[in-house]
Amino acid sequence: MYKKKAKQTNIRIWNIPNSNLNLHNNQNEQSMEQKSIHSENYRIVIQNLRNIRESKGITQAQLAKKIGCNQTVVSKIETMERRIDIIELRSICHSLDVDFIEFITNIEKKLI
Repeated sequence: MYKKKAKQTNIRIWNIPNSNLNLHNNQNEQSMEQKSIHSENYRIVIQNLRNIRESKGITQAQLAKKIGCNQTVVSKIETMERRIDIIELRSICHSLDVDFIEFITNIEKKLI
């Protein structure tokens, strides 16, 4: 009458061989204390955004107005206190008159 419980198995779904994703593989595991917001790769992305903004003479306040937030949000993004998602990254690129695909391509070259 009683059903036997099935054995639960944990399966890693991010172990993709020959992948540049490095999300979670045995050769490049990050400790739980190190969050990806502070990773070198993320720092490179944010530094490139800031360099572009500064090279165009755009202030944090001006960028904030273009993307519909306040200056403190831009400051927190640039100091890596706040993480951005892909949609926000695209919006920031467009607000800086930077082609999103070109920006991503340039970042990929720097990360290799």
